[in-house]
Amino acid sequence: MKTIKFTFIILLVFFLNNNVFGQITGTKIINSAGGGDYLTINAAITDIQTNGIAGNVTFLIADGVYNEQISFDNLNNSDTIFFKPQNQLGSVNINFLPLSVDSNYVVEFKNSKNIYLEGLNISNSNSISEIGTVIEFLGNTSNISIDNSIINGIFSNSVGESKSVIHHNETTSIYVCSNIKITNCTINNGTTGIFFKGYTTGEEQNMFAGNNILSFYTSGIESINQNSVTVAKNIISANSGSPDATGVLVSGSKLGIAQINSNKIELSAMNSSHGIQAFDNIAQVLVVNNMIKISYSYATLSTALNFDNNQILRIYHNSTLIEGVYEGVNLNIGSLNSTDVLILNNIFQNIQLAGKEKVKGGVGSYLINLSNPVTVLNHNIYFSDAVPI
Repeated sequence: MKTIKFTFIILLVFFLNNNVFGQITGTKIINSAGGGDYLTINAAITDIQTNGIAGNVTFLIADGVYNEQISFDNLNNSDTIFFKPQNQLGSVNINFLPLSVDSNYVVEFKNSKNIYLEGLNISNSNSISEIGTVIEFLGNTSNISIDNSIINGIFSNSVGESKSVIHHNETTSIYVCSNIKITNCTINNGTTGIFFKGYTTGEEQNMFAGNNILSFYTSGIESINQNSVTVAKNIISANSGSPDATGVLVSGSKLGIAQINSNKIELSAMNSSHGIQAFDNIAQVLVVNNMIKISYSYATLSTALNFDNNQILRIYHNSTLIEGVYEGVNLNIGSLNSTDVLILNNIFQNIQLAGKEKVKGGVGSYLINLSNPVTVLNHNIYFSDAVPI
């Protein structure tokens, strides 16, 4: 009998110390009007932090507006946590007005992993120009997915990282954000739609795919120090007041393949526009099946595809169009690239038809500019009604 009592006491202490009885399981309801398991999203997160989860857990959020600043901080569960609308996609609105650059976010992921957000509308409702981030990534964070959501930054008419709609900028080697997936979202406004910069040692397997990135001021996507990054199937266009705009920038990739594929980019910045740019990459850069249109830039050089200081370039099956610019180049290969460059099966076009003439005083458009030898330049189609070719 004593042995049984002793064993029971040991098991009871184990269960209490490990919160087994209080762990969250299954599906829970968040409803700001009451009648659910939680009134707020933050209450659900606090419960996770306090009691943990047992198995994958889904939080269904009832229709409505949730005026909350949300921090997923130190959630390191091996199982996955899902947050999604209880009813139809887009019926849940998360709004917040951050007032400090030190807390410049609506949703923050910090030292967390295995979290999935789907079908949410998330907005920064600030009118202060320097506090415009919606989603921030910090610390050692991995396996985060944001899918099929609408993410609204503030409308910007000036530069600055603090107005990036989705932002990550790591300054120390001990922190890494990897396997982050931003997919099938509409990302509105901001200086940059997605600004993702790792420490110089690089981060792994991040993906930005299937998004509509609209009305940004300077850049659609900037991927810096990201290894094996994928930028694919995005629709990208800047706001009409942008002076200088870039669709996609990839730089500092050291391992794997930096894939830029099947994006549709249309830019008409006032001074200059650049569709896809890749600089300072040791890893292979694969640029394939992109459609790029550059038009009506009035002051300096614009490019559809612009590359320099890359070790390995593969440029296949892209279609570019430049029309009505001061000076334009469909494909620019800078002098610092290696010669391991293959350019195959692309279509390069200059159009200067009536109503789309080059800007007065400009030098017009060029199809390609090669400042360094390339390995292969074959099976491309060139069209121009402009001079010079």
